[in-house]
Amino acid sequence: MKKLFLSFLFIASFGFATIAQQIDMFGNIEYSLDLKANKATIEVEKIKNHNTGGSTGTLKLILFFTLEKYASDELNGYVVSEYQFTDVLKGGEYFWKITKTVDFIAPPAGKYYVTLVLSEWDGTENTLVDFINFSRQVTIK
Repeated sequence: MKKLFLSFLFIASFGFATIAQQIDMFGNIEYSLDLKANKATIEVEKIKNHNTGGSTGTLKLILFFTLEKYASDELNGYVVSEYQFTDVLKGGEYFWKITKTVDFIAPPAGKYYVTLVLSEWDGTENTLVDFINFSRQVTIK
């Protein structure tokens, strides 16, 4: 089975609202693809709610392929994989050693930047609370 470092297909333009949320992901963060099985594996060492009170909304990990490296504001590209958590995080809690294998649908042929977004549903919209750009671009043939 061939695993590639890349990653499901929705052309998307997300204008995430950004707020002063204290939720982040850190540690070892990776993704890999199994193109034969159309699966992506997303790994995040830790996601923590640093807020002292209250709980997060529903959290989601979203893997994007983009033509330009993401910096801030609007994120244009393809949603290639995503995972929605079933639990929320109370103040001070965290998810640890997250490894999720999810569906993958390749975007059209091309060369892409890869961004993993952590978003939170606030009851009205998804809010981008953290993201990481992977340094290596991916070529889909």
